[in-house]
Amino acid sequence: MNGSQKGRILAADDQPENLELLAEILTSEGFEVREAIDGEEALEAAEMTNFDCVILDVMMPRLDGYHVCRSLKTRRRTRFIPVIMLTALSDSTDKALGLNLGADDYLSKPVYPAELIARVRSLIRIKRLRDEIDQAEATLLTFVKAIDARLGRSGHSERVAVNSLRLATHLGLPAGEAESMGWGAILHDIGMVSLSPHGFRREDAEISQEWKTHPEAGARFLSGISGFEAVREIVRNHHQRLDGSGFPALEGGFPSLGVQIVSITNEFDGLLLAGKSAEEAGQDLRLAAGQKAYRLDLVNEFLREDERLPYRPGGPTPDWQELVTPLSSSSPGRIAIVAATRANKDTLSHMLQTAGHHVLHLETLPDFRNPLAEDFDLAVFEPSALDDRTFGEIRRFKAGPGGAERPLLLCSGPHSRNARQQAVEAGIDEFLPLPLDGLEVVARVKSLLRQQLYFRGLDQFRTAVKEIDETARKNHSWWASGVSRLRPSFPA
Repeated sequence: MNGSQKGRILAADDQPENLELLAEILTSEGFEVREAIDGEEALEAAEMTNFDCVILDVMMPRLDGYHVCRSLKTRRRTRFIPVIMLTALSDSTDKALGLNLGADDYLSKPVYPAELIARVRSLIRIKRLRDEIDQAEATLLTFVKAIDARLGRSGHSERVAVNSLRLATHLGLPAGEAESMGWGAILHDIGMVSLSPHGFRREDAEISQEWKTHPEAGARFLSGISGFEAVREIVRNHHQRLDGSGFPALEGGFPSLGVQIVSITNEFDGLLLAGKSAEEAGQDLRLAAGQKAYRLDLVNEFLREDERLPYRPGGPTPDWQELVTPLSSSSPGRIAIVAATRANKDTLSHMLQTAGHHVLHLETLPDFRNPLAEDFDLAVFEPSALDDRTFGEIRRFKAGPGGAERPLLLCSGPHSRNARQQAVEAGIDEFLPLPLDGLEVVARVKSLLRQQLYFRGLDQFRTAVKEIDETARKNHSWWASGVSRLRPSFPA
């Protein structure tokens, strides 16, 4: 396996001796390393190359590590690249700043080789999972383009998403709600593939009963994706009206704001596609709002004279995902504390529970072949010594069913370099040096929980993509050839 296959690393430090040491450690493990001598050079390199991990010294000329990290995490192309901050600073406030700017991890100087390798490997696993999720998402978006193209309305779903997000931004909706709205808007017609050829190609003058089933079908396709509750609500109810004239039957009593916005933007674009001018489409929307189908204030905000609203057919559609503010995912998890001393057990419990996690206490690393074994997302492990027995226990856990997907953090004292290297080779994902530091514990757990989140998310997206693809192939003879020309590569 060559270096680019194991991972491309960007290392930035203004001290040549530090760069040389980082490159030596990483290349000896088979990674491909690109060096940068300051923050500006690091940003330029990140724009040119798809790196799997970025290592940044905090104190650098021109742009320091904090500025580089913030820039990487706010750009769509680079926001999912893991960032490790290197710092000689001991103040926890300085370390907290890097984490708040989006850094995934930090290491204190001087760097311990086994620790660096463990962190890089762990973060690259997360990046590769994120890349596969991106691929699955891209395939879903390709399906959307294929549906719109077949219906002779290219760009419709993208315009609905762009207009919905612009209105959401104008109204000041939180980033999480806006992101769900964007996905709901872009996928609002994904259920069309469940229709027969006749139902798919409905006549504009007559809405068939079969055609009315596509919102519920779309929501079913997305039902297995956790975190998509608001997305499914929009997909299911995008033909709802406030006066009850929409379909299907409304669940929950009243359309959410996201549903209302997507209903308005979808109707507007549909009127334009039917041949009406923007002025005529706007008049129709205001008339419908006067009859209580839509909120008049939302329609007026959408149609106001503002160059940002709304987007109309006739030019290149902006990328709807560029309008979404990047979110820092930090879901609470079930954390197992294994065989820790009383003092460290109490300290870890307090740190993790304060961060919102659920804590389990176990005597040994579990064997998941035992149906009574406690389920958890990751384990924090504290052995009495790093010896053959400990290494055997780690290998057994990692080799067993479910072990490989569960990250293992090792609370480790001043063990020898050889012992720590053996721990990495046995399957340890990361180290937590003793005495425990609250910021470091929370940072490690947050990073590794994201790995668990991506494992689950990837499987869920793959299942949805597979079901949509199989349904469309069964119902529409043109699907296989049409989609294969558009999509990137189908996730395995």
